[in-house]
Amino acid sequence: SDDRAAAFKQFLSDENSELELIHKVEGCAHVAGIAFEKGNYSEGDTWLRRCDELVSELNPGMKVRTLPALSFLFDACLQQMVAAPRETSESPRIDLASRVLSKLTHFARVYPVGKPEKLRCKGDFYAITGEQRKAVELWRESSRQAIKLNMVLAAYHAADRLKRTDQGAGSKASEAAFALSQSFTARSDVRDIVEHAVIDGQQ
Repeated sequence: SDDRAAAFKQFLSDENSELELIHKVEGCAHVAGIAFEKGNYSEGDTWLRRCDELVSELNPGMKVRTLPALSFLFDACLQQMVAAPRETSESPRIDLASRVLSKLTHFARVYPVGKPEKLRCKGDFYAITGEQRKAVELWRESSRQAIKLNMVLAAYHAADRLKRTDQGAGSKASEAAFALSQSFTARSDVRDIVEHAVIDGQQ
């Protein structure tokens, strides 16, 4: 609900909050994603800028919990590029997405459980930049790795993109972009669970 989202934002804006850096990044990315879904591009950019300020301090090799924070932030960056009209996207988040992807790559070298997500995100990056074939190859490998590691949700996200690619129309590049944009709807269900958990934990 809007009230729950407002409470979530207030909690993240509280300078006295004792949230760890990891959770600040994850929360801000979460709120940015919601804003983009609702068409509030300016608000989404504001939260992404805050993530940009925080992410340089994030050490991907420190904790396993870094993975969801990086994942949410990467998705929010690409969501901005998929959802925002070109005329409102004065500062595309390709640069931030690239830096987050580098951190995901480092994480995957330290923790093997990060490999499916690294591959999925790299595929998303290729999809948004119009390289359909590379995107599909990476999504397929992400799905294989996730199944091997018994990571059901990661396998689902990769497989979902592969499935939706076949539903696209037009050029091969547009098919990958279509798969990416449609998959963000499924991802929002996960964000809703995160939002519930954070707010409920403060009550």
